[in-house]
Amino acid sequence: MGITGPLRQEAAETEALTMLAWLAGQDDLFEAFLAATGASAGDVARRAADPGFLASVVDFMLGEDAHVLAAPDAAVVKRPE
Repeated sequence: MGITGPLRQEAAETEALTMLAWLAGQDDLFEAFLAATGASAGDVARRAADPGFLASVVDFMLGEDAHVLAAPDAAVVKRPE
């Protein structure tokens, strides 16, 4: 049985924050994320606790195969074994 309820949301938010932290360290990709979302670098810190903003991080990362393929070394996007 999987995680349900508030624990599921917390786990999803933790994964999105992990993605965001990795993304922030990738200069070109982070700039593309900011352009795609209309956020500024200052917005990121203020909005990191906003579930809607975190959903935009996940959406951006999963929107392009290249993003997903770039991330596994950082253990951000876990591939099924």
